Amino acid sequence: MIPILILGLVIVVKHMCGARYELFEPLSFIILNVFIGVTGRSIYIDLTSSYTHSKLLNGYSKNILYNGQFLIIVGLIALSLGYILGHSTKILNLKYIDNLEWDKKRTSLISWLISIVAFIGIILFIHAMGISIDSFVDISKKRALFEDGHRVTLSYNGWLASLGSLAFALALILFLSMRKRLLSKWGFLLFLTGIVTLAFPVLTSVRGQLVNFMLTIFIIWYYLGSRKSKQKRLPKMKVALSIIMVVIIILVMTGMRASKNSEDVTDFVSLSSIAENIFGSGNFFGVAKTSVALEEIPKNVNYLYGESLIQWIVSPIPRSLWPEKPLSLDFRFGSEVYGQDFSNNSGGGRPPGFMVELYWNFGVVGVIVGMFFLGLFLAVLYRSFHPLLLMKNKTAVLLYSIFVLPLAMLLIGNDLSRTIVTILKSLVPTLLILWLIREKNKRV
Repeated sequence: MIPILILGLVIVVKHMCGARYELFEPLSFIILNVFIGVTGRSIYIDLTSSYTHSKLLNGYSKNILYNGQFLIIVGLIALSLGYILGHSTKILNLKYIDNLEWDKKRTSLISWLISIVAFIGIILFIHAMGISIDSFVDISKKRALFEDGHRVTLSYNGWLASLGSLAFALALILFLSMRKRLLSKWGFLLFLTGIVTLAFPVLTSVRGQLVNFMLTIFIIWYYLGSRKSKQKRLPKMKVALSIIMVVIIILVMTGMRASKNSEDVTDFVSLSSIAENIFGSGNFFGVAKTSVALEEIPKNVNYLYGESLIQWIVSPIPRSLWPEKPLSLDFRFGSEVYGQDFSNNSGGGRPPGFMVELYWNFGVVGVIVGMFFLGLFLAVLYRSFHPLLLMKNKTAVLLYSIFVLPLAMLLIGNDLSRTIVTILKSLVPTLLILWLIREKNKRV
């Protein structure tokens, strides 16, 4: 509970300084990660047998959790200090965002076009992977393509397919700001872009993208309000139903990934399976992988000395052109620290989390410095966007959902290069589209 209390003190300090805490501040996503990956996972490991959680701890006893928890406490203290300091520093100048108005017809047209491009990307991905869906279970499972013994990621096909989320965000913002009915052409556009957005993560069994999809909806909904109300309010019943629906989809996807026949899928929709899939996984900001990293680095695995922090520079190069391109950090962490073999299986990597990446590069000093500046940057970024979000600025809401969300939600549980690439893949086309849909009489 100590990590949660540390982050809770940030909220208390903000209130003491007269600053109101918002539901979708970056710190909320950090708290969610810590609750699942540290507090919940520690309890899960403590209550389960060593056989159940042996993969999480890589065969070590659960006593190593004390070292991991101590490093997490140090990192969160540094992040909290940076976050508090960030609320008293100068904010960024976002005048361009403030002056930008959307042309509704052009926005609608471009949202349609992006959906078509995303659908083409899905078709290309299916064709390149040679996907054959012979049963219900085959719809959602981990997939990998190998050529000459090397894993091919098909990142550009995946990028085209992922543009559906941008089309959906544009459609949702337009739908809420115009306050249209669901039974209209605007509602049909929203439905279509939503289907295209969900298709790719379901097909590839990427559950994290579904979580981000849900959070994007809530952020846009929160700041722009529902169709019937101008107040920024989330109806509790609709939020609860939405969360339940997404949880069911994620559980079914997990069942499909692990099952060999459709009857086994129902075994995963239970209380024990929910606990195992949420707290027993290697995702989020994890206490288990932090503890294992402390045992292996630098005793058995050398420090990286900044190597992983600049790997995003070579990420745009397709592996088909550079077969020997270094593996992403999640595969390196799974291979070098956990000893997993990814050479000929379709399983995903094991994301280390930003704090573990900092430790892997520069030790404890790297954790303190890196987490402090992460907290500082997230606070400055939030304070810069906040006035525009309260004014229901459509551009600010869009950029906040695709830029700040990955920084706060993804980075803490993944690594820097992957997060930068994820943000750039969304941010670059978004900036181009914003230039295209701006009102002609308000060019900046």
